[in-house]
Amino acid sequence: MTAAPNARLEGFGFVDEIKTALEAACPGVVSCADLLAFAARDAVWLTAPLANKALADYAVPAGRRDGLTSPANLAVRNLPTPTMSVDQLTANFRRQKLTRTDMVVLSGAHTIGDTACHHIDNRLYTFKSKNKVDPSLPPAFVIQLKAICTSPGLQLITVDMDQVTPLTFDRQFYSNLQAKKSVLSSDQVLFKDTRTRPTVNRLARSTSVFIREFAKAMVKMGNIGTLRGTAGQVRTDCKFVNAP
Repeated sequence: MTAAPNARLEGFGFVDEIKTALEAACPGVVSCADLLAFAARDAVWLTAPLANKALADYAVPAGRRDGLTSPANLAVRNLPTPTMSVDQLTANFRRQKLTRTDMVVLSGAHTIGDTACHHIDNRLYTFKSKNKVDPSLPPAFVIQLKAICTSPGLQLITVDMDQVTPLTFDRQFYSNLQAKKSVLSSDQVLFKDTRTRPTVNRLARSTSVFIREFAKAMVKMGNIGTLRGTAGQVRTDCKFVNAP
């Protein structure tokens, strides 16, 4: 949580509350790794449209254990940045044994949530053009975004990544890409690039298809580098390794 990409993330307090309740009910059984995997699934279920609740309630494999170290530099190295190209994003995900299609599907998580305004400075205030604005953005959308992110460098002001249905886990993220109304440039390139555009178009047609593929990709991602059996430990506090 101290890594720069995670510095403005909210929700760590909820993780602590859930872990405290779990330890009270069944001490030393549910790891923080499993807790986060189940919480991610539940967040999808809570925000999915009513017609898609069953698909959003996907099975999450359990039995992970927590690591004995949590270096902040790993988050810096492994998390994609908001200005990456498709080639950079593909390489980033490939290091975790995830495919380009997995990358496009998992990017759909941006259909809910927000990002700090300074992450879109490159689109609104520092683009290499005469007016410093990314010319691919529709003018009305620029006005909409600048009404929220009123100047460059804002780290404490956030903007919804889906400006249409920001609280609903649906296909709208991909429709936004088609309309050139993505907030992050690293998302918009998924439609601009002809290698990833077909996947964007396919997912934009159906929330059911998107959630079904998202569930599969999340389970796949949740099995990356997991510790099982007696490896690692089950932390009693997700922020710290257990005391000897």
